[in-house]
Amino acid sequence: MAQDALAAAERQLTEQVKAHSEAQTAWEQARIELDARTREEISPLAAQIELLAAAHATARTRTTMLERELGPHRRLAELHRSVQAAEDELKGMREEIRTRKNLLAGRQTTLGEFEEHFHGAHRVGRPAR
Repeated sequence: MAQDALAAAERQLTEQVKAHSEAQTAWEQARIELDARTREEISPLAAQIELLAAAHATARTRTTMLERELGPHRRLAELHRSVQAAEDELKGMREEIRTRKNLLAGRQTTLGEFEEHFHGAHRVGRPAR
């Protein structure tokens, strides 16, 4: 009986080893097929992925270059605004000078008229010699 049980256990162990080996082989085969299918699915996309990665790298490089160039353009725009403000201020000052010159000319005319009036009145009122 013990020998029969041992023989049965050995047969069962052999069958389990065989089943395990078959399962291992099936698993290896499934992994190989999965890898092959994955390559088949990805390989057409791999070229696109590489192209997109290259385009992304190029875009990043261009963006960096453009950002470096944007600084001077921003500074130029700021200087343009400053020049525009200075020109506007200058225009206002010129207008104010023109206004003051006109006022001064008007005052000088009035002063000249007063001088003529007083000189004329002074001559009229002066005794004859």
